[in-house]
Amino acid sequence: MRTHWLKLIFLPWLFLSTAAVAQMPPVMNVCQPSSLFRETAPDPLPHVRPAYEEAYFWTGRQPESGKIILDTKEIEKINRAALGSDPEAVDIFSTEEKIDSAFLKKILSSDRQRYAKMKLYDLTNRPLPLHYMERLVSSMNLESIPTTLNPLFGIVTRSTNLRILPTDDLVMDRPFDYAFDRLQSDRLEEGTPLIILHFTVGRDWYFVETGLSRGWIRPSDVAVGTREEVIKFAAAEPLVIVGDAVPFYRNRELTQFVFNLPMGARLPFAGRDGDMFKVRLPVQGNDGRLVVVDGFVRAGADVHRGYLPYTFSAVMQQAFRLRGNRYSWGGLHPGRDCSRFVMDVFRCFGFRMPRDSYRQAAFAGAMRIDVSRRTDSEKIELLKGFEQVPTLLYMKGHIMLFLGVVDGRAYAIHSYWDCNYQLKPEILHHVGRVAVTDLSLGKNGEGNLLGWITAVIPLR
Repeated sequence: MRTHWLKLIFLPWLFLSTAAVAQMPPVMNVCQPSSLFRETAPDPLPHVRPAYEEAYFWTGRQPESGKIILDTKEIEKINRAALGSDPEAVDIFSTEEKIDSAFLKKILSSDRQRYAKMKLYDLTNRPLPLHYMERLVSSMNLESIPTTLNPLFGIVTRSTNLRILPTDDLVMDRPFDYAFDRLQSDRLEEGTPLIILHFTVGRDWYFVETGLSRGWIRPSDVAVGTREEVIKFAAAEPLVIVGDAVPFYRNRELTQFVFNLPMGARLPFAGRDGDMFKVRLPVQGNDGRLVVVDGFVRAGADVHRGYLPYTFSAVMQQAFRLRGNRYSWGGLHPGRDCSRFVMDVFRCFGFRMPRDSYRQAAFAGAMRIDVSRRTDSEKIELLKGFEQVPTLLYMKGHIMLFLGVVDGRAYAIHSYWDCNYQLKPEILHHVGRVAVTDLSLGKNGEGNLLGWITAVIPLR
């Protein structure tokens, strides 16, 4: 057995078990709700001219915005390097047939202990009773975990929530904070390959690993196949979704709707049929087994055969396609939080980014520049050198896509929850969407985005 692989999957859980926990923002994070007086933020936001809200403004400033920055092999090289350096990333297709289960037991026990100590609230805004966690722990079926695990391979057949603990209940860390379910890790779309490591009593939840995230999902949303079937599905030439909510159908006449897929998702491309693209759809058979059938999408839809060419212009186009998209913590509702916005934009080009912001900031570690000790003016001067390169800006708990510097102000596009203006620090303005902002916005009257940025990551 390969203990190295086990460490890649399990050791990080002893410290930080899920993407959603990692995304929990600090006090000054733009993704966190607050008790300050709230108003709806204007659109556009201060210092943002109407022209700034169009991709062509930023691409038009760069004479070589259409130049290829990295080819597919170079992007894959970055992906492989990230896989080797990220302790929470896993190549699920390199798994052993049998895995020592001791680590899994520690993981699930650690989750139980951590959440048992937290003060949490239910949908009625009352503190969770002690027996709530006891019931969840009992359902996790810890006693039945065998000495060795025999992972099963599967593919998501219906969009599903990835949960930190096996429950659909809304759990908050403060009353009336309904937008932030602290047990929500991610939303997995159809076509996502994974491995199944464990199940609850009654098998009403599976504990799964996707390679970039892990948690509990409903068995009704995944079809189980052989390793070979799942690898074949995942390794096929992709048809990549480059718009948002692109519909797919079971028949060529487009009368049997199957599902919508979000930006960056992919399905196996199976050829062209007149004005249609044919794809392969994963379906759950009557016995829960994987069945692959034909599906169809209009050839003129927002899809692309293979990944998009990686240029500054193309990245800006993809990012601005999502401008105005609703903020959604962990994908619990339609929309995207900060890290999902970044992930979806860049996976259109073949980047396999992790789900949460702190890991995205380490994704291209060799390119990361620590700016935690630099002044605001020093950061501006540094950013001027990256105006033709897709560049991520990271602060604790939040991540943004840099746009450029105009009249001495740095701008970014990102998905965030709320902010303050320097002139009215006592008022919290609710944004709740993907928007263009300058980096003078702050939170609770303490500092601003530019000052909080600790890392600049040019992806080139």
